[in-house]
Amino acid sequence: SDFLSKVSGVFLTDSVHYQLSGDKKVDRKLEKIGKNYVGSDLELGAPVKNLFGGTGGIPRFSAGHEQHEWTSWSAMEEIFKDMEKAGKDTLENTVGDGASSSEPTNQEL
Repeated sequence: SDFLSKVSGVFLTDSVHYQLSGDKKVDRKLEKIGKNYVGSDLELGAPVKNLFGGTGGIPRFSAGHEQHEWTSWSAMEEIFKDMEKAGKDTLENTVGDGASSSEPTNQEL
């Protein structure tokens, strides 16, 4: 429940997985908010088709480098942009819904 309501982005680099969590709600959330930056000769951030032709799962994007060992470094700038956007989306979704803000309340002071 915490994951579903609080996590707004999951960013992977060259992750190989054959299934997600097995929980349908969690898996749908991962597919919606996740990005897997994979080794590819395509431009950084370009969509990459599933190697086995399947659909679903966490969307794949080019890490901008073909070699596994370099995918995290190569995709780092794009991942930080994704993280910033996910953080902004979270803030926008919590404003006005009764969730606590980043400002301390009188009780916290």
